[in-house]
Amino acid sequence: MKTMIIFLALVLIICFSNQVLAEEEINLFASMTMASSHVAPDGTVVVNNLSNQTYVEASYGSVTIFNWNNYDVKRERFNEHDLGISLKLPEFKSLKPYIDFQYWGYPETEVGYELTSTFGVRHSGLVDTHFRITHQFGHKSLESGRRFWIEIAKSFPMGKIAITPKIQAAVLDNFFGISGLAHITFGLDGEYQINKKISLSGFLNHQKGFEMSTHWYGGIKVGYSF
Repeated sequence: MKTMIIFLALVLIICFSNQVLAEEEINLFASMTMASSHVAPDGTVVVNNLSNQTYVEASYGSVTIFNWNNYDVKRERFNEHDLGISLKLPEFKSLKPYIDFQYWGYPETEVGYELTSTFGVRHSGLVDTHFRITHQFGHKSLESGRRFWIEIAKSFPMGKIAITPKIQAAVLDNFFGISGLAHITFGLDGEYQINKKISLSGFLNHQKGFEMSTHWYGGIKVGYSF
């Protein structure tokens, strides 16, 4: 936890000293998702029953601080708490790079927690692409590892409604001790913008597992922009 605090402090100092933060208002966003399962980006089915996932973020200029939690409805307890900070890097043509540092807390496991850093790039064009490389810092209960994740999606807007088919994949390098092609997942997202502040969305995914299990899962999310 101390390492994560140092990371956050360093990133904030860099941002202010280089005037990365723009002269604009703080933007707040919150969402709540009811998901049939808690499935991590690497394909791990963390909780195979109904999960309540809450997310809040505060953005100012190029910096976003965020918190994500997963509540196991059946067992009536939290099994994960995440805290992170993300920094947008200068754009290059249609490429939008960023970095983030995160603390992932697992109160019910021997691992306990992990610290990660991610470099990601988003690209918008004929299709939208999102690529991330996540480094997992090792500690006494966990070896270091890496996760390579990619999503290719195409959104079809129809007024206030948008339908987005997508495909995701993850390759692991000693990530939680697992290496190889983890999964390829096919999904469909739908979003309805109720008004400028409130959105209602849903998703349905089919994960074809290789190093991970094959799994169907979905959910419904309500988002609110302050």
